[in-house]
Amino acid sequence: MGEQRPVRTVRLPAGATDDRITRRRWDEFQRNRRLAGDRGSWTDGGHWMGGGPEPNAFDKLEYETRHSLQLTWPTDDCVQKFRDQSAEIAERMGYGVGVLAALLTRGRSWRTGLGAGLIGSWLLNQTGGIRVHRGWTYEVTSTVGVALHAHPWSRHADGMTVSRVETLRDHENRLIDRKEFTGSRAFGGLSDQMLFEVFHTISGTRSGGRTRISCPDASVLIMGN
Repeated sequence: MGEQRPVRTVRLPAGATDDRITRRRWDEFQRNRRLAGDRGSWTDGGHWMGGGPEPNAFDKLEYETRHSLQLTWPTDDCVQKFRDQSAEIAERMGYGVGVLAALLTRGRSWRTGLGAGLIGSWLLNQTGGIRVHRGWTYEVTSTVGVALHAHPWSRHADGMTVSRVETLRDHENRLIDRKEFTGSRAFGGLSDQMLFEVFHTISGTRSGGRTRISCPDASVLIMGN
């Protein structure tokens, strides 16, 4: 067996964002959404006749963030360690669990955790764990968008969208496999506080960054680093 190197993580900075949603803005949007859907407060011609200030019926919240996670295995020991660990993790983790856990994890670990959680649908969906070799590189670029609309006619677009591009390359940088995925889910069942946490996290997350991990522990698939 070759020498097992320690885990080495390198994070490349992304563009800063100052768009993090505040609780005040969230409450304002929720008022607009609630009143926009109150049919008894509007005339048939669409004019406000309810009490208090007229709400912005066309208010909306839309945010998107993107992050790349790259894993490399420079030695045979790194490969074997990751195979053994990922085989065990695969028995207790699903794709949806990884995404939800990542969304509800704040800050720096969220960015790594989200990208890592999305890996589950491919890397962990293999009997016996991940099948890579020394010198190979795996990269996943994940984009997550969330949206809520006040107007009832626009609420069909509410929810979370996730897209990712996965590539696996050998020691000579030749492309071994490439997969693309796009999916969406509604926000049904999430409390107001949980929804706020999701929007607060994504709106304040820097987009376009990259995390590189050499000789990773398989735990990166289920938690931030």
